[in-house]
Amino acid sequence: MIEAIIFDMFHTLADPHSGLEYTEYEPLGVDKEKWAAVLWSSDFCSERGLGKIGTVDGIFARLSELLGGTIPEEKLRISRDARIERLRLALTDIAPDILDAIKNLKKRGFKLAILSNADVCDRLHWNDSPLNPFFDEAIFSCDIGMAKPCAEIYALASKRLRVKPENILYVGDGGDNELKGAKAAGFTTIRTERLKVWDEDFRAKISPHSDFCIKSFDEIERIADSL
Repeated sequence: MIEAIIFDMFHTLADPHSGLEYTEYEPLGVDKEKWAAVLWSSDFCSERGLGKIGTVDGIFARLSELLGGTIPEEKLRISRDARIERLRLALTDIAPDILDAIKNLKKRGFKLAILSNADVCDRLHWNDSPLNPFFDEAIFSCDIGMAKPCAEIYALASKRLRVKPENILYVGDGGDNELKGAKAAGFTTIRTERLKVWDEDFRAKISPHSDFCIKSFDEIERIADSL
């Protein structure tokens, strides 16, 4: 019997509006490829996502350093403000069908949680999100110093919800090996393609760890009732 549902955040509940990324890298005077290579490098992701850099300004100071350390402060500020705005939009402009599905699940009595690999920029506007009132827990990697797919983060979510793993659904797009980790933790896993559809190679990689695949959030309630 499903008692709780845990959701990934970006590309699952929230659209990160990737089409606006140019507002971040163009002011820095670098192309998208260089910017992305630095932003998503494993070391910088770890520093940001595990809270080793705990402030927005600290993240951008480190970004400037990794890009060569010659970016004028004003250009860095413009890039920083653009990122904060893009992520604010992601957390506040939630698709109506997704928000309605969350409301219905909460009304049904399911415990709900967020489990997100996120830095301080990513979660800055969580309190402003229309999703916020419906969630019992919101666990962000930068706040706890661990990230998906480590076993401990799933165990923490289960503990905070006070629900056994076998009674939990996990819903995510599949990035960061999250479904593999959730499956290993004993959760039933749902891969959502509502906001993100990966290429065929990556889909083939994550599909074995997906108990279900959905394109509409209306399907979550049906799946929960069937288990």
